[in-house]
Amino acid sequence: MLAHNRAKSSLRGNAFVLILVYTLMSAGIIITAYVYSRNYEQNFHANVESQLSSIADLKIGELTLWRKERLGDGYLLFKNKTFSKLVRLFLENPEDADAKKQLQDWMLKYTSAYQYTQVALFDAHGFLRVLAIEGDKLVDLRISHNIEAILREGRVVFQDFHRETSDGHIHLGVVVPIFDEADENLPLGVLLLEVDPTTYLYPFISRWPTPSKTAETFLARRDGDDILFLNELKFDKNAALNLRIPLTRKDLPAVKAVLGHRGVVEGMDYRGKEVIAAVGAVPESPWYLVARMDIAEAYAPLEERIWQMVALVSVLLIGSGFFLGFIWRRRSARFYKERYEVAKELKKAEMKFHLYIDSISDAIWVLNTDLMVIYVSSSVSRIIGYTPDEITGKPSMDFIHPDDLSLVADAQSSVIEHPGHPATLQYRMVHKDGSSVHVETTGVSMMDNPSVHGVIITMRDITKRKRAEEDLQKFFNLVPDMVCVASTDGHFLKVNPSWEKTLGFTEYEILSTPFHDFVHPDDREATMKEVAEQIGVGAAIMFTNRYRCKDGSYKWLEWNATPSDDGRLLFVAARDITERKLGEIELRLAKEKAEAATKLKDQFVELVAHDLKSPFSSMMGLIKLFADRHPAIEDDINQKILERVMASGERMISMIDDLLKINRLQSGKITPQPRFFNGRMAVSATIGSLAHNAAQKGIEVINEISVDMRLYADPSLFNEVLLNLLSNAIKFCSKGDTITFFTPPGKNAIAVRDTGRGIKDSALPNIFKHEVVTTTPGTAGELGTGFGLPFSADIIKAHGGEITVESEPGKGSVFCVTLPYVKPVALIVEDDLLALMALKGHLEVFGIDVIEALDGERALAALKDKRPHIIITDLSMPGMDGFTLLDRLKQDASTSAIPVIVMTGADTEVKDNVFRHGAEDFVGKPLMLGDFIPRVRRIVG
Repeated sequence: MLAHNRAKSSLRGNAFVLILVYTLMSAGIIITAYVYSRNYEQNFHANVESQLSSIADLKIGELTLWRKERLGDGYLLFKNKTFSKLVRLFLENPEDADAKKQLQDWMLKYTSAYQYTQVALFDAHGFLRVLAIEGDKLVDLRISHNIEAILREGRVVFQDFHRETSDGHIHLGVVVPIFDEADENLPLGVLLLEVDPTTYLYPFISRWPTPSKTAETFLARRDGDDILFLNELKFDKNAALNLRIPLTRKDLPAVKAVLGHRGVVEGMDYRGKEVIAAVGAVPESPWYLVARMDIAEAYAPLEERIWQMVALVSVLLIGSGFFLGFIWRRRSARFYKERYEVAKELKKAEMKFHLYIDSISDAIWVLNTDLMVIYVSSSVSRIIGYTPDEITGKPSMDFIHPDDLSLVADAQSSVIEHPGHPATLQYRMVHKDGSSVHVETTGVSMMDNPSVHGVIITMRDITKRKRAEEDLQKFFNLVPDMVCVASTDGHFLKVNPSWEKTLGFTEYEILSTPFHDFVHPDDREATMKEVAEQIGVGAAIMFTNRYRCKDGSYKWLEWNATPSDDGRLLFVAARDITERKLGEIELRLAKEKAEAATKLKDQFVELVAHDLKSPFSSMMGLIKLFADRHPAIEDDINQKILERVMASGERMISMIDDLLKINRLQSGKITPQPRFFNGRMAVSATIGSLAHNAAQKGIEVINEISVDMRLYADPSLFNEVLLNLLSNAIKFCSKGDTITFFTPPGKNAIAVRDTGRGIKDSALPNIFKHEVVTTTPGTAGELGTGFGLPFSADIIKAHGGEITVESEPGKGSVFCVTLPYVKPVALIVEDDLLALMALKGHLEVFGIDVIEALDGERALAALKDKRPHIIITDLSMPGMDGFTLLDRLKQDASTSAIPVIVMTGADTEVKDNVFRHGAEDFVGKPLMLGDFIPRVRRIVG
């Protein structure tokens, strides 16, 4: 009995041991399965979300590009003068088969090259005039009802998805307004580039990159208080432009997208199924894209893996329990054999447990109270090279890098002092080959758990990540610019060495000081305001300010910064631009100094020239008085002296006049007042004024300028240039030479060619320079001031033109004066459309552009957009009449100088009243071209 009791007691003790082993083994299996399952679940969720986001981003990018390409197709024809001309020719003569064929050829290119199903042309009244493909190809006739709004808007428009009730089909396309190539204000019609969404767009949207039973992509847009689906759905083939869902259904991903949600969301779909979806807006469009998949399908592999894990753990637990129970039942018969069988089965269970633990990439350590290693999984070999047998039973600190021993010791002490509170730490361990391995460990003390009574540590190899961080830090340190990371509350978090090199402060001094303390007091408010405003909108920040150095000086820095997505950090790069700033300041000071010197010089020249001219004029007056009182001096020598004195005095006065003119032109006291005039008449007037001089020397002057040459310049200043060029040519020509005024081919210019003695090569580079005197005596000993040609060059430069010279000694010279070409613009104010069209046609024949206005109010509005050179207005008009328009024009400083011709059929008293209101001229109605055109040409050439 005693032996039996002892056997039973032994059995009970063995049973307790078996139960304890089973409990520990079950806990280990469950903990390991839980850790693995949680990691697998997190990774799986991330992969699903990443896949959906990638698909959504790819399709949004492709849709954005597709829209831009379609709009780009439209802009190829928008304001295309060649195409507009074809449209105008066809609309003016619809029976012209050749014009229609050329137009259809253009349109067919778009159906073949750009894959449009149809291209249609509507006229300005909304009537369909031409189809690229004639037949039963569908056309969006809704365009004809909106033609006026499209033309008024005047730009290429993307016609969004809509269903035409007349044909029941879904339409999509690009609408291009067409305007007259000569007058962009005259609409011709609208071109429709029709897109069939079923050929490319719908298949592209619906296509999913991997096999799936429930995944789909669709477009939606907001339509009032609903969302409207734009394409057919996987489970609703009739959804396109038919299926609507109210915005109150906030659990739908499509509704979330319209309400501003972005990224991955979960909710219910249009079938009432739970789904996960990536949502986003298509830029520059009203479209929202949803890439969705049933949660049941998305997470089916995860559930399958979890059930496998549960099955495995259950098998392990049930199997272990079965074997322990079996051993317990057999123990009563054969105690020692049962103990052997239990040990055998326990070994098998442990092998399975270790096999499962060892399959995990992270290593698991168990330390006792003395921090000796009592267990380590075989994964440790992949991390530090040692086998579990080489580590078990040794102090864990033997494998820690010497430089990190104190760090790890403190962390382990903290873990032991706080049981049940896990702590994570990064440090280095020593590999078996002597190298360092960076690891991240999470340790938790289970000293208060009798079944464990140790510290469990999970270890992960992060060497690759650490090396990548170190490489990034090397690059961070090598950047020559000042690079840093700062918090938006005003402190630096990380700076590279360039900060210390540039400012002199140590890294510690920079990190411990708010960044606004370094900013110059005068720049502080603007800097903080700029940073606050840009962070608020999440935009990049670019500005300059002055930053304090350690020696108390300030340096100019140019900043580029961008906030993080959450707005808590700033990523900043700054560059020292002190030398550039100082250079700019020096340049500005030098410019101001030069401008002041130039102004002083101008004042001095004008003062001296003015003060010289007065006594010289008085002296010349006395000399002329003396000559008049002594008309015949008997002594020839005295007579010649008197003549030379008078010639020198007149030359001096001429020189002073030239100096005054040049100084006033350069200082802005003389400004060109350009207007149109006839070039041939200007040349004729110049030739007439110097005809006597040319005749005295036997020189022939020829005028070959075209009778209809139009110039736009200040007539008096341009006459100065012509006089200087002609007098200069006469000066250097001899008897029998010729001087010819002509127009060089293809230029808006007047050239003067002479057959005189020409100009020396050494003098040509300086002939238009004020600072180099190039005057030489003429063929008859004539003397000049040397200022004529430089003054002429200044005048032409002030007009935006240029003057050039070509010369060869002994063969004469050619001076060419080129002016910018300006086409006259006339504003016609006439409420009679037929009269308006007739006037426009007459003026365009003479190369004059026309702006049209039907009354005075519209005329004043047109003047805000473009300034004409002449205004032609009727007197009797609805609303604002001609007299009121004249008063408004002449009272406004910006329009008072514009010449006005009034059209009136009234009596002489009314015509006199027209002049009192400020008109330059008038013509009678009905217009007589023989009277009207000369009056217009008198103003615009």
